[in-house]
Amino acid sequence: MNGFPRYSEAEMSRRHAALGDLIEEHDLAAVLIVGATGPLETSVQYYTNWSPLTESHCVVSAAGDYSLFVRLWNHLPDARLIAAFDGVGYAGDSPDDASLTVAAALKAHGAQGKRYGVIGPQRHRDATLIAAELPGAELVDLNVEYRALRLVKSEEELSYMRIAAAFNDRAVEAMEAQIKPGINEREIAQMVEDTYLSQGAVNLIHFTLSTPMADPQYCVPHQLHPDRTIQSGDVVVTEISTTFWGYAGQILRTFTVDAEPTPLYKDLHDVAESTWNDMTGVIKTGVTVGQLLDEADQIDAAGFSIWDDLVHGFGGAYLPPNPADPRVDPPRRLRL
Repeated sequence: MNGFPRYSEAEMSRRHAALGDLIEEHDLAAVLIVGATGPLETSVQYYTNWSPLTESHCVVSAAGDYSLFVRLWNHLPDARLIAAFDGVGYAGDSPDDASLTVAAALKAHGAQGKRYGVIGPQRHRDATLIAAELPGAELVDLNVEYRALRLVKSEEELSYMRIAAAFNDRAVEAMEAQIKPGINEREIAQMVEDTYLSQGAVNLIHFTLSTPMADPQYCVPHQLHPDRTIQSGDVVVTEISTTFWGYAGQILRTFTVDAEPTPLYKDLHDVAESTWNDMTGVIKTGVTVGQLLDEADQIDAAGFSIWDDLVHGFGGAYLPPNPADPRVDPPRRLRL
């Protein structure tokens, strides 16, 4: 709609109804949703359809009225085009102004002396300024409940994730075709993004490492690309997540450059593939993290370890469960 993706009316109604249930459950006068879209934060977009690039606010009344307050004046026209409702206005010329605007909206919905909820990463100063304008109000943190809502995806949400995942696949295909000796590792970022920028998707992450298989120096992809030149006999390891309208897929792949895998890298790949197959083979509702980690014990048995999260939830944000090391026992009772 208006040249931008739009969550359907049915999908927005589902999300708003779930938030309405939280408002009723906690006896709230209103809810404040705050944040800027990023790798770990999509709450404003989730409830409005608009993806803020700087911290913005949405105020929701107990009656279900939604008001979006845009922090930057030049972002306001697009926010009005993209948001799924009409109540879109300017928050103010500074973060402090935005806090006062939000406080006035909360007061108009009866939050003074009452309870109101917060979803998203609210700054301490903002909370302080709002509290000074709402004497007697009690702030209720709804982030745990919000995260629980995000864990289970609707069919429409899954469709956005499938689009993002398809862009990841295209990026890997481009890397397979274009990685060769003599290119700079920074050029890999361009390979990745060229596959989807014209299609409305954006980068969440594209981490890479390159290192000689005969003398490996790194075990985990760099978050920032170094200027190293790819050489024959290198291994290139990737972690790629492309975002499409608030939803991301993720893919990890390893390439050898102008050479077959060395025995070490062949063993690493074989253990990783076996662990992947065994873990995905047992994932279902009710399986405990401990049962997943039991399948991952083969990593240690093979003489290897890991330096990243072994498995984690994803889609719309980085989500639990995320046990990092198969040798750590406390999370084994946590259920998926």
